[in-house]
Amino acid sequence: MKFSEKYPEKIERAEGEIKKQVESLGLDYETIKKDTDGGFIYEADYFGIVRFGPDCVLRITPFEPAYIPYDSVFWAYGEKRGFENDTDYIILMLTDGNEEVIRLNDKEDEKIIFDIIKKSSPDTLIGYSEENNDKFEAYKKRMNIEEISYPDYSDYFISEPKTVPDPVPKLPEKCIGSMREKFEYIISMSKKLADMDNQWDYKTFETLSEDSIRKWCKDNGAYLPEVLIMILTRTNGFYVDYASTVGYFRITAFSTEMTTENLFGRTREKMLARDYNSYKNCQVCFGWLHGQCLYYNPYTGEMYAEKERCQYTPIEDFEKEILDKVISWLEKKIIRFESKDALLGATKDNPLREQYEKLLEYRCDSGEFNTRVVVYEPLSADEIAEWESSHGIQLPQEYKDWLLLSDGADFSFKHIYSLEELDPDNPAIGPDDDKEYIIIANLSGFSDCLVFDPDTADLFVLTDDGEREEGDFVNDIFEDGFEYLEEELEELEENEEDY
Repeated sequence: MKFSEKYPEKIERAEGEIKKQVESLGLDYETIKKDTDGGFIYEADYFGIVRFGPDCVLRITPFEPAYIPYDSVFWAYGEKRGFENDTDYIILMLTDGNEEVIRLNDKEDEKIIFDIIKKSSPDTLIGYSEENNDKFEAYKKRMNIEEISYPDYSDYFISEPKTVPDPVPKLPEKCIGSMREKFEYIISMSKKLADMDNQWDYKTFETLSEDSIRKWCKDNGAYLPEVLIMILTRTNGFYVDYASTVGYFRITAFSTEMTTENLFGRTREKMLARDYNSYKNCQVCFGWLHGQCLYYNPYTGEMYAEKERCQYTPIEDFEKEILDKVISWLEKKIIRFESKDALLGATKDNPLREQYEKLLEYRCDSGEFNTRVVVYEPLSADEIAEWESSHGIQLPQEYKDWLLLSDGADFSFKHIYSLEELDPDNPAIGPDDDKEYIIIANLSGFSDCLVFDPDTADLFVLTDDGEREEGDFVNDIFEDGFEYLEEELEELEENEEDY
């Protein structure tokens, strides 16, 4: 939750202070605030809001709320701070000798903000240099400005509880029983898929006893989620995967022989003492679900999904949010594999059939299964049409032809996106036209990608060098990829001859 949503009364008081400052200058606060609506607006946890307008900055924060017109900025420059200097800031040195430090959401904003400041206040110095620093020091000396003395902000920061929360309540046996049945169903479907297609892989392992897990937890002051204990007593680790590429569903094995320091990065003494500082930021990965890691906190047994990097979303209902999702996905895969032969039989005249068959030859060359060449089950024409209709986007015809043969592919550092992977909400931006394109394939394992214009379905390549070129589905993906596979095969044959 954003600071302004959690503490609206603090933001309201801060705005009241700024309003007094603005009105004391004979200006209208509402007009100035409205002018900042179209600019950059930054919000930070335990901080507040900073709004950049065409003529000023509004710092709506619990401590030192301020109206800062650009003509009061003597010097503005960018600086990196934070852990390993990985965070970008703008530093505003004011004519009263004070400084404002504002964290940026995006490094690219820096130049735009500096251009706005320079346009409003042409005399403001822009950019860090020894010369600008000397000018600022000379100005302070000339104006008899003393060095900045920072006030004590401790009363303004939000206080946090200093005790570790209680462990999550133990789940009723009815809930555990329901999840146990669903997990068994996941295992049975995984086995069925492996029997239907040898590209599917699944694995179960030796079990741990519930008594040994609970004893270890008691001895070490740890709390494992009840659902994880249930899984570990069925199989100590599990995965179901497709050609070792998807990583669809995976549960990590657990060892009662390991120390808490090895497992959690916390000593046994800190675990038993339920040390608050040790509890904070203690998320331990215990699995993976197609695109997100699964975590728990061993002090409470709370579970989280990492949907974005280092952003932990609490899992409120593991059965619905995780197990049901896995079941739905595996059931859909089984249906697709059951209809695979029929769908492929209906696409003998597909323009990309030759490329598909050739990939199958490379995949099984020399009688050995090549896991670096992966094709998937085909989609139906109805599934493709439903996606186009629901998104209001026409897909390139060659991409649709490929989906009728294989819903994506992986080979030779090429990755053709499955229909599910297409993400119109996170487009690639063209380097020379700032247009939004949808990615349908990675071409090199790095930044080169094949994209299409959602308005026209035309194909382009966005290169690692920041260029945009005309795209060709067959040439950019298959011809180049087959050439690499051929070289790889020749190298393999030469090595066999050497031995």
